[in-house]
Amino acid sequence: MFYGKPLERGEGELYRIEGQCPEEMAGLERSAEVVWLCSRLKENPSLVQIAEADLLTDNAINWWLERNPNAQTSATRLTFGVLDKESSIVKAYSKARKEYGKGYNAALFDIRGYTVVCSYSKSTGEYSLVWCEPVCKNTRRDRFLNTIYFDNNSATLNLFYYKGRNTFKLRVSLASKSLRR
Repeated sequence: MFYGKPLERGEGELYRIEGQCPEEMAGLERSAEVVWLCSRLKENPSLVQIAEADLLTDNAINWWLERNPNAQTSATRLTFGVLDKESSIVKAYSKARKEYGKGYNAALFDIRGYTVVCSYSKSTGEYSLVWCEPVCKNTRRDRFLNTIYFDNNSATLNLFYYKGRNTFKLRVSLASKSLRR
């Protein structure tokens, strides 16, 4: 068994699925048949083993989406997810352009099909997943998270959006985890 999701393919590329085989997880005792089956799965070029950093990222994104189902519509509070330092979100954050606020830094970037906002708390040294939504497919029609910035020397992060010719912003307090529209 191999669980995963399809990878985007370029023109002429083979259809590929990125994921993992539960039998490959550490600490499980495997029979000879399972070992043989797992070796066959590894030989299949259509099945790509997911990197540990990407698995941590996928889990963090799924966790955030489950706990913040109304974030884009009616929520007034958010639940931030603390990120493992080995996550590919944290690695992408270290390379991204940062915004600096009172006690926090934040960065906006796309990763694994999602637009995310990751913050770093200067007091705790923790990285948090503040905001997450699917990447905008059509910037002329759909809501498109374009920019983030902090209010003057505060912990309030502004998420600036375009939707067609209209603009709007959401305000997220990183200290109280509140959301204002």
